[in-house]
Amino acid sequence: MEKLIKRPLIDDQAFYVEEVSELEKESFIDMCSDDPLENALTHVEREIFSIDDRTDDYVRLMDASIEVANIEEDDDSDIIVD
Repeated sequence: MEKLIKRPLIDDQAFYVEEVSELEKESFIDMCSDDPLENALTHVEREIFSIDDRTDDYVRLMDASIEVANIEEDDDSDIIVD
């Protein structure tokens, strides 16, 4: 059995899954896809979404820093020095 599985066993035990879900089949096919065009397009798509997410995060950070700067300016103007 160990020769057939060729995976490290935990406590000398292994199991075999007879049925595989559709999602697992699709992810396996995607991982083993040899279509370079599909790989390139999906890689670019993932990068675009990643860049969009980072851009949104930076916009939120900049908006927050502008609000903090405006609050600090308002606080400074209220100080009366004799």
